[in-house]
Amino acid sequence: MPSHLTNPKRLAVSLLAAGVAFLFLGGFAVAQEEQEEPRPPEGETHPLLEPHDVLNEFGVISSSGHDDGGWGLTADLRVPEQYQYRRRDQQLKEVDLTGNQLPPILTEMRVLSKEVEPGGEVRAMARVVSPYNAAQSFVSLFYNRELGRAATMYVNFQPHDSDETLFLGRGKLSRYAAPGRYVVGTTIIADKVGDRKAYWADFHKAMQEEDGSPVGFQVTESDSVDITAPILKSVTVETERVRAGGDLIKYSVLADDDVSGPTEAETVWVSPSGYHQIRSTMVMVGGQPGLFKGALQIPQWYEGGEWQLMRVTLKDNATNIRYYFNRTEPLMEAATVQVDQEKEMIDQAPAKILAVQFTKTEAKLGEQVGLTVLAEDNLSGVHGIEGYVRSPNGADALKVKLKSMTPEMGGFVALNRPSKLPEPHIWTGSFTVTDTMEWGEWELVRLGVSDEARNFKLYYEDRDSEIDGITVNFYNEDTETAEEGGEEGPR
Repeated sequence: MPSHLTNPKRLAVSLLAAGVAFLFLGGFAVAQEEQEEPRPPEGETHPLLEPHDVLNEFGVISSSGHDDGGWGLTADLRVPEQYQYRRRDQQLKEVDLTGNQLPPILTEMRVLSKEVEPGGEVRAMARVVSPYNAAQSFVSLFYNRELGRAATMYVNFQPHDSDETLFLGRGKLSRYAAPGRYVVGTTIIADKVGDRKAYWADFHKAMQEEDGSPVGFQVTESDSVDITAPILKSVTVETERVRAGGDLIKYSVLADDDVSGPTEAETVWVSPSGYHQIRSTMVMVGGQPGLFKGALQIPQWYEGGEWQLMRVTLKDNATNIRYYFNRTEPLMEAATVQVDQEKEMIDQAPAKILAVQFTKTEAKLGEQVGLTVLAEDNLSGVHGIEGYVRSPNGADALKVKLKSMTPEMGGFVALNRPSKLPEPHIWTGSFTVTDTMEWGEWELVRLGVSDEARNFKLYYEDRDSEIDGITVNFYNEDTETAEEGGEEGPR
C-alpha cells in the first residue's frame, strides 16, 4: 500500500507545506503583536513627533533635538528638555523628577508674505503645542542671507483668540531695508510658568521650507536702501573740570549719514584705572540733524583723575550701527575731563554678606517663602541684592529680588522677633514654588550684592560659606494624601 512516508518526493512536499504554514502562523502572530503597540490614529501624526525620530534608552529624542513628550511611551522613559543636551550619565528621566518640565513645542512656522516691499508688513503664522501651560507671545529674528546680522528685522507672534495652538505674526520692514532673501534665525518660546525653549532654523524642521531651507520672504529692490552706518564727524567736550558728585559733564557729538539719517548716539566714559565706567545716552538737537548733546555726573564714590571718552555708538534710521573707540579714532583723543576726588572717598570694595536665611525650613507648594539677608558696606552703602534659588535636580529655578528695610522703603522685619524700626542692613524678598515645578529641597545657589558705587560681588553656595547649606523643603500635600489613600496630586 503506497504511503507518503515511504515516498521521498511526497515526504519533501509535505515538510515544505508544513514549513510554509508555520511561517505564515508566526508572521501572523508578529503582526498581531505589532498592532498592539501604541500608534497614532489612522491618517494622523502626533504633534510632538517629527520624521526621523529615534528611540534610545532614554526615550524618544527627535532629530530636531526636542523631546516628544512620551508619545506611546511611559513617563519614566522621557528625558526632559533641560537634560537632553547633557552627558548621558547626567540626563535625568521623568521618573526621577516631579512637577512639569515639558516646554512649549514649535510644530510649524510659515511666512505668509512671500514678497515684501521696503516699508511693508511681514505676516506669518506658527503653531505651538503647550502640553500643560499656555504658551506666551514670542518674537522671531529674521536676517538677510547675504548681509547676515547687519540687516535684521523682528516678527512679533501673538496667540489667536479662538485657537490656542495658533499664533499670528506681524513685523514692520524698514523702508530702507536691503533687498534679498530674509530668513528666520532664532525663536525663544516660553509658557506661563517659565518653561522655555530656543529654536534655530538650522536644526528644527518646523522652521524650514519643504526643501530644507529656513522659512523667509523676499524683499524687493528699492532706491532708498541704506546699509551704511553713520560717520562720526566731531566730538566736543564743554566741561574741562568737575568734582566727583558735583557738576555735570556736558559734551556733544556730530554725526553724518548718507541716506536715512542718524537717530541715536550713546557714549561710554572710563576712569583713569579703567575700574569705573559710565554709560550715557545722548539726545539729538531738534532742527539740527546729526547733532547730539550729552550730560553725565561722576558719582561721589568714584575715583578722580583724567576720565576719557572711551566709546561712541551711532545708529541711523535703518538700524545700522557703528562703534568708535578712543584708541583707534583720532577725533576722540582729546575728549577728556579732569575729575577731583579725595582718596578716602573712593569706594572700590564690594558690599559684604554677613548672614542669610530662609524664613521657613518647610513649605507646601504655592506657599510664599521669604529670603532675608544681613549685609554691610564700608563706605557708599548697599544698593541692591538678588538671589537665585534652584530645585533639587535643577529642573526649575527662580530669581529673588530683595529690597531694603530702610525708613524710606518702609516695612519691618519679622524674623526672630518683630523689629520696632526699619533696619537698613536687612534686605528681604520672597518667592513661591508652584505645583507645576519640581518639589523637594530647594537651595540658595547664588547671591549677588552691589553697593552705591556699583561694586559687585557674587556668592556661590559651593564656594562661599556665607550662603552654603541655605535650603527649604517644598512638599506636595496632594501626593501625601495619595499615599494615604486619597487622589493623586498633579505632577
